Amino acid sequence: MTLVQRCSLLIASILLMVLPLPHTVAIRVLALVLALGVVIYQWRLLDVPKVPCFKVLLAWLVIPLLLLPYAVDWRYSLSEIKVEIGYGLVGFIIFLALSSNEQWLRFFIAVLGLSAAFYSLIGVAQFIPLEVWNELSLVGGSASFSTYIITLIPLILPAWYLFPKHHGYLIVILVLMVLGGLLTGQRIVFIVFIAQLLLVILLLKPQYVSVQKILIFIATVIITLGTIAFFTIQARDRVIGMIPLAEDPRLIVLERTLTILGEKPETGFGFGRNAMKLAHPEINDIMWHAHNTLLNYGISLGFLGIILIAVVWYCLLLGYWRIQRCSMDPFIKATAVAGICLVVGVVLRNQVNDMFHRDLSLLFWCINGMLLGFLLRQSSTSNG
Repeated sequence: MTLVQRCSLLIASILLMVLPLPHTVAIRVLALVLALGVVIYQWRLLDVPKVPCFKVLLAWLVIPLLLLPYAVDWRYSLSEIKVEIGYGLVGFIIFLALSSNEQWLRFFIAVLGLSAAFYSLIGVAQFIPLEVWNELSLVGGSASFSTYIITLIPLILPAWYLFPKHHGYLIVILVLMVLGGLLTGQRIVFIVFIAQLLLVILLLKPQYVSVQKILIFIATVIITLGTIAFFTIQARDRVIGMIPLAEDPRLIVLERTLTILGEKPETGFGFGRNAMKLAHPEINDIMWHAHNTLLNYGISLGFLGIILIAVVWYCLLLGYWRIQRCSMDPFIKATAVAGICLVVGVVLRNQVNDMFHRDLSLLFWCINGMLLGFLLRQSSTSNG
């Protein structure tokens, strides 16, 4: 391995490790710029595949720019386009280029897995004396950390094939991640975990295992995770006070969001999660955005924005779906299914809060670049 390749791995791994940590913006941006520079330097040597969903991703960048004249604050919206879309696409391209072989994919997944286990351990240790997730934790608050775990947990699938001699360690990492995610007290985590599990079973269809055993396994997992989630939520409500589901402020903000969306359905109020607050400065409560990524895109870019982000997610899903349908290699199929679980998990999570933002959005794009960069190269080799 050359010095440039070693530098590439080091810079990319630093980026992956610091992404979930609060107050690391400068390190993230520096690592992103350096990684991009190294990738450009060795572009021809990396055999970079054709960028998937290129036209859709280009539209995702161009349409918000074209709608800038209709923004309440075009300077803010331009800055948000740079951070939310520009940085995301850069991260996607970097890892699409770097994940050129199984060795590099193994390295990146190891970095992410060990980081997630370590951060989960910190979160669990802080939870025990407080009986509630520490919102000021150095690994992030409950909303952000739960999203981080939901994003990473599908990588256990390719890791199972990449580390055949370390399944015991992978189980420990998986348990820590599941525990860390559930102890955040976010109800959606339980739902997403079950949805991802069902997708894995449905798409990979374990051979030589009876339907009865699969159903028993699913029931056991649901009961176990449900019990942990139930007692975690009970502890949280006991410590910080219970909010009945019927009084959840997100139900109130839904009506507000739809009303504001109807004011400018063609163009929205400008790209960015602050769009609703900029359009209505009188909003001064905690529900200053829609707490739903689709609706926030609607407030930002009108109905076109909702369609745009939905098509972006659909194109990613379609890419993974085609690979897992066409491949006969169990490892390739598992990696493609991990991509499907990644996208579905992030989309489901962001229906009850908009965490498709900053570090978590960048992490999503880095992992998609990583998986698709490897899978597309493998597919072209098989077809060749």
